[in-house]
Amino acid sequence: MRKRIRPSAQLLRIGVALAAFAAAVVVALADDGNPEHRVEILLIVATAFIAAAFFYQFLRSNLELQRAVSEAEERFAELYDRAGISIWREDWSAVGAAIQDLRDAGVADIPGWFAARPEETRALHATVRINSVNWKSVELMGASSEAELVGSLADILPGSAPAFHRWIAALSAGDSSFVGESAIQRLNGEVFDCLVTAALPREGEPLTDVIICIVEITKYKRDRAELMHVRDEIARTQRIATVGALTASIAHEVNSPLAAIASNAAACVRWLERSEPDLEEVKTAVAAVIEDTHRAKAVIDRTRSYLQKAPRITEQRDIRGLIRAALQIVENEAHAHEVNLGLALNEELGSINCEPVQLQQALINLMLNGIQAMSKSRVRQLTVRATRKPPHILISIEDTGPGIAPQDLGRIFEPFYSTKDGGMGMGLSICRTIVESHCGTLTAQSSHDAGTRFLISLPDTSG
Repeated sequence: MRKRIRPSAQLLRIGVALAAFAAAVVVALADDGNPEHRVEILLIVATAFIAAAFFYQFLRSNLELQRAVSEAEERFAELYDRAGISIWREDWSAVGAAIQDLRDAGVADIPGWFAARPEETRALHATVRINSVNWKSVELMGASSEAELVGSLADILPGSAPAFHRWIAALSAGDSSFVGESAIQRLNGEVFDCLVTAALPREGEPLTDVIICIVEITKYKRDRAELMHVRDEIARTQRIATVGALTASIAHEVNSPLAAIASNAAACVRWLERSEPDLEEVKTAVAAVIEDTHRAKAVIDRTRSYLQKAPRITEQRDIRGLIRAALQIVENEAHAHEVNLGLALNEELGSINCEPVQLQQALINLMLNGIQAMSKSRVRQLTVRATRKPPHILISIEDTGPGIAPQDLGRIFEPFYSTKDGGMGMGLSICRTIVESHCGTLTAQSSHDAGTRFLISLPDTSG
């Protein structure tokens, strides 16, 4: 309900006094019976009417001003009480006076002065007075009324003592605002975390009415702590996944040279067990074992260099030699699967700047993929082609297997995605990574019962 506005008693007294004075003069002049005073009476009456009009206008303006002030106060009170955050009006004038006294005394480090005098600091803290709070503060503190929160800051909020030093520092530095985290104890003893903000008066202005806002952040801090825990768990899971991927990658890449070592060692034993051992074949098999051992070691060394962020060591190599060497390595696997190997290389393929072990391993992986894919095919043919189309060198590896289903074709290069039973799903992902590290591309084309074709495009660096 809006408060009724009445003129002030002082204005009413002035108005009544002026009216009484004018009436007394008119009566006095009328009583003496002198006709000459009629003009004067008329002038006085006219002046009184004019004065009354001015007084009425002044009285009206005064009433409108009071009404505007009253409405502003009502709006402020409504905002103050309906604000969604806790608002406290406090008197810090004693603190401001103490800081000014120290300035006048020539103390430069005022926060340090108080830090060295805890007794004076506690006494000054007790001088801060809470004048009023809004309903949100009553709710926040678990109070039954505003009266429970009015009084000495030290008595009502004893937990504010540790933050008092920050207030002294902000006030002595002439800061325009204060923002800080604090821990406050409700009236029932429960402690909660909060964010405290305040607009501080300018230097020289009184600190009799400092508006302080308090926002509880207990849930926010708890959620943030839980989020940090989740992030740590995600990071740990990612580290585990990285180790798993790295382990799978090493296992996949080392598996090929190890299989070749086992195959060549078995051949060596067979040549030795003949009634007349063929030492030349034994030497050839042993040489192949040594070469495959070096290749396996190169895979491990390359992985270790990645972990150590070692610089890449590249060299210019003949692409025909790399393809032929890779095909030679998979010959035993092709023979075991009864797969025919075909090779179609252009005469002038040029060379490429590469990491030979890496690029050769990618070629071997793709060839082995094709050989293994044809285990149930009637026609088993693996064909490797290479052409030079500047500025690229194109290499294709084609098999006559069952092909790759359309729903799988778009995912075969994803890590851990495999269409083979027991497959790790790392081979094609590793191949693409190797090719792309050489600024090339690796794509796949396939259709049902028509086999699969992998196409490698590499930059021609023959010069």
